[in-house]
Amino acid sequence: MSGAILVGIDSSTPSRSAIEWSVNRAAATGVGVELLHVIDPAGHDLESPEWQTQREHAEQLMAAELAWATSLDASIPLTTSFAEGRPSTVLAEKSAGHSLLVVGTHKTGFIYGRSFGSAFLGLGSTAHCDVAFIPNLIGGHRHGIVTAAYGAPVDATVIRLAGVEAMRANEALTLVGCGAPPRYPDHERAAAARAETLRQCVRLVEDSQPKIRVRSRIVEADMAEALVTASINAALLVIGQPRKDKALSAVNHDVLVNMSGPVMVVLEGES
Repeated sequence: MSGAILVGIDSSTPSRSAIEWSVNRAAATGVGVELLHVIDPAGHDLESPEWQTQREHAEQLMAAELAWATSLDASIPLTTSFAEGRPSTVLAEKSAGHSLLVVGTHKTGFIYGRSFGSAFLGLGSTAHCDVAFIPNLIGGHRHGIVTAAYGAPVDATVIRLAGVEAMRANEALTLVGCGAPPRYPDHERAAAARAETLRQCVRLVEDSQPKIRVRSRIVEADMAEALVTASINAALLVIGQPRKDKALSAVNHDVLVNMSGPVMVVLEGES
């Protein structure tokens, strides 16, 4: 990947988690990090003392977060930027030219201390690059990379990238398939088809990243539930979002609302 990692920042704890995660990733991938703070001027007089005070607070925040990020790893190229506008829109626009957009979340469908409402979910389909959502990571070491095992050819992009992530982190990769409960019609045929898809996905990873450990499982649940359950203690969950779709898939929406750890949304298809 080329281009710096863009991190949306504010004064929340999840924002700090996003910065720390991004600095660690930048060290591993050899790119820089840009810290972006966005404030929404809606309903404010831009010449008022209150607005000027808000801008001063923004400048102080950026200086403080830059100093903290530098303390994590002084070798990483770090920059800051400031923008005005609707935060989710600005982050999507500013993501162009970056290798990754990273945002912190309270993992309840709300970002930046709930100031975005659920608008942050849309970044997974409106950003110009892949997006990582980072919840508040406190205590405990997370292990493994998780991704879905689908049958569609386009999913090879996501599976290969998940393999690269596992190789980089020296972690095992778990491929998750979902299976219908026994009461469903044609259960045995469907189960056999899913098992074959899973085997094909395992072979794909083994061919592209032969040195990593590959695990596979079929969970009798819908895909979103299966992925969330499988990634409870994972270092990263990788999911795919078709680049041509301007709205999140139902699976991706449900995963992001219920995430328990870092989730990376990978854009599939041509730009």
